[in-house]
Amino acid sequence: MLFGQRRDSLFKASDSKGTVKLLDSAVHKVPTVVNGQVLDASTMQPLPSVTVSFAGGQATVKTDGDGRYSIMTKAKPMQLKFSSVGFKTVIKLITPGKTQTLNIMLAGSDNQLGEVSVHVTGKTHYKNKDNPAVSLIQQVIDHKNANSMQNADYLEYHQYERINFSFFDLPEKFLKSKVFSKYKFLLDSTMMIGDSIKTALPVYMGEKYSDVYSREMPSKTIRILRAHKEVNYSTLIDSAALDIYLNRLYGNPDIYANNIFVLTNQFLSPIADHAPEFYKFFITDTLKTGKEKLVEISFTPRNLGDLLFEGKLYITMDGRYAVKSDLLSINKHININFVRRMDIRQDFQQYPDGRFYLSKSNVQSDFGLMKKKGTKVLGNRAVSYTGYKLHSPLTADFYQGKVDQVAFFSKAAADKPWDSLRTDSLSGAQKLVYRHIDSLQTMPSYKRTVWLAKFVTAGYADIVPVQLGPNGSFYSFNSLEGSRISIGGRTTKDFNHNIYLEGYTAYGLKDQKWKYCLATTYAFNGNPAWGYPSNYLKLSYQYDTDIPDRIS
Repeated sequence: MLFGQRRDSLFKASDSKGTVKLLDSAVHKVPTVVNGQVLDASTMQPLPSVTVSFAGGQATVKTDGDGRYSIMTKAKPMQLKFSSVGFKTVIKLITPGKTQTLNIMLAGSDNQLGEVSVHVTGKTHYKNKDNPAVSLIQQVIDHKNANSMQNADYLEYHQYERINFSFFDLPEKFLKSKVFSKYKFLLDSTMMIGDSIKTALPVYMGEKYSDVYSREMPSKTIRILRAHKEVNYSTLIDSAALDIYLNRLYGNPDIYANNIFVLTNQFLSPIADHAPEFYKFFITDTLKTGKEKLVEISFTPRNLGDLLFEGKLYITMDGRYAVKSDLLSINKHININFVRRMDIRQDFQQYPDGRFYLSKSNVQSDFGLMKKKGTKVLGNRAVSYTGYKLHSPLTADFYQGKVDQVAFFSKAAADKPWDSLRTDSLSGAQKLVYRHIDSLQTMPSYKRTVWLAKFVTAGYADIVPVQLGPNGSFYSFNSLEGSRISIGGRTTKDFNHNIYLEGYTAYGLKDQKWKYCLATTYAFNGNPAWGYPSNYLKLSYQYDTDIPDRIS
């Protein structure tokens, strides 16, 4: 930014070629920095590997996996160009000598196939008969068994999964409050939500790397967790329960299945066996990338209130009629509690056996008590699938094992950076989540706030390696004991990962008797009895007064 200079002193009239010339040489010394994100105009999904360059070739960069870029030059550029194969090139004017944000949407190119054309004149009544879109969808349905990866006899692959959880549209009063002033560094002001950039507060991020083995007959899938990393800003959040809940909420959408289970609801797939009876289909575009020819089919529910998707399918025209990519959204007429929006994108890759195997899946949704007002929650689950190995059965004993297993990498392998396990790269804001957690842990004000909040809401005060509580039983009154004073506590994982001790002692001022309880719990999975998921054996001895309607 330039200080102490008048804006009207920087420019003079354009020359014959329309090029604006700078008069003030001071501008030349200030670098021009432009950053932002590039999205697909039709899908609103980030576009990686887009070439971003200043006109004149002073600097060139590529967008990252999230479509973000940052480019800088000390020259005096006036234009910034965005180009990518399959998309129309966009050139935007910029202000030299300033740091600025420029978000771009690229539209698909006009490269179309000659053999597919659509002509619509006037208002027409939709029908399945003689509809080329329906005929094409029927071909997709007829070829599902030949294309679906789920029908492979034996299959192995690696799965990398990342879940993010953030609050956005936070009250302005809260963001400007003195209480939050020390924690403003936690905010992410570059998060793309829907079609706009908003300020959000990340509260959870978890990453998993697993090996998956599936067998068709008899059907079984075994998932072995190899690495797990998660962070959240508050110990009040049960991250294990949240991780399981979000996975069940977003599910594992399978476009080839008749029914897709997401948001605890069952949606009919647009290529289900009887999809043409419930969806309307339209051929809306044709694409050609190298030797690959695709037809874009848009679809929408016949009855807008039904649990159906709307979106687009990209179908291969190589005789296999496979789904190369799909974009699924919940139509706005469906009333699902607290759900404001949900978008699913999946990409498939063809393997030597001819089938199309899922390579990427991204599910994003936002929730709110009210559709348009109030604080909202954004959740995102991105999954990548790599290292497919086909037709390689393991021993029969292996398939007798548990469906979900944990076998973390050895210490030497675990020391490998997560960058070697991720199939994409974290955005700058996502990388900061880990750094911010470390910063928070050292802030005395944060420690005090969390300690007090946990004591009030959860009932226990942390005094490592034990917890004092519950606070609701410190004092009570009843007709038999009169005033009852009690103190108790329990150990935490800092004491022992498998053995948990708890107990209390109480005294009644009226009956003048001592009561007590002692308990020992052995947690087979390392989680205490009050954690989730729990798998434990508990032994206890209690000497107390049993009073109806009193919770001890």
